[in-house]
Amino acid sequence: MRIPKIVLIGCGTVAMRYYVPALRRHPGLAGNMYLADTEPENARAVQAELGGGRVVRDYREAFGDAEGAIILLPNHLHHPVAMECVEAGLHVLCEKPLAVLPEHAREMIRAAREKNLALCVNNTRRMFPSFRAVREAIDSGRLGRLAGIEYTEGAAFGWPSATGFYVDPKVSSRGVLQDLGAHVIDTICWWAGSRPEVEEMLDDSYGGPESVVKIRARKDGCEIRITLNRLCELSSAYRVRGEKACIEGSVFDWKTIGVTDASGDRTERK
Repeated sequence: MRIPKIVLIGCGTVAMRYYVPALRRHPGLAGNMYLADTEPENARAVQAELGGGRVVRDYREAFGDAEGAIILLPNHLHHPVAMECVEAGLHVLCEKPLAVLPEHAREMIRAAREKNLALCVNNTRRMFPSFRAVREAIDSGRLGRLAGIEYTEGAAFGWPSATGFYVDPKVSSRGVLQDLGAHVIDTICWWAGSRPEVEEMLDDSYGGPESVVKIRARKDGCEIRITLNRLCELSSAYRVRGEKACIEGSVFDWKTIGVTDASGDRTERK
């Protein structure tokens, strides 16, 4: 099988923690990779872990040779860099969020379609077995008409970012909603079948990146409540209520859900 040539754009914490272990499972791929980072020591660290790859400071050095790009940059750079990659004819896998602004995301999608290129965003939670089980229960009608979704997620922020952009007001005024929310809101829209209507959003921004967010939304009679927090530990869990049954689960237990039927009998499914 032919091994594609890929440029990894951004060799910081996300690359080392999540992408390097996955890339190592594909023998021969490292030798076909460009490792791009403005801090060459970051790229060299990834190179050492992969056992190969060409270190470059500028991802554009891969244009004309690479076929795909993996973008692992601060959020505000996703749009401009992805647009350059698409213009150069590269398929793109971008970390979440796809873009900071909806008009930028639409522009990226339009450009990729015009060139018949793949543009993917890494909303990995759709692959979690527990989350897929919720979606399947909704689609099968086992829950009945959806009445409510409650979703809470929170922990003290401790991500070892190489740039600190997550909490730097000079880079972005957006915080936990753009970070955790990119996963959570995508999950809610997926479960609900389409985008709910937002009725209220409260946060502690005061002009800077927010750390706490509460969202109230509605979709066809289904009341949706979301709480996101990165100041302290919360019981990260979800509850999806239907007319016939209710599903509950822990966000980070990807294998188990609890199902309570209309009679009150509860079973645990794996």
